Amino acid sequence: MDIFYPFELLANYIAFDFFLLEDGSSLAHSVKFFFYDSFKIITLILIITHFMSLLRYYLPIEKLREFLTKHKFYGLDYFLATIF
Repeated sequence: MDIFYPFELLANYIAFDFFLLEDGSSLAHSVKFFFYDSFKIITLILIITHFMSLLRYYLPIEKLREFLTKHKFYGLDYFLATIF
């Protein structure tokens, strides 16, 4: 089962029913692809931003900063600092 199946249905509706494009034409395929990928990208951006905001809200920055300054990870600490 494809988790993006509702987006495909919506993209098909927009391309074939709303714009009345004929199935099989390159314009219809391009319009369908544009809306399908736009819906996927917007959804994934929303999920990532919500996850990061929850992570930043529930993880205290001061404790994380103190932990990173006390322990030496030899370069990994810079990577961890860029995440937060």
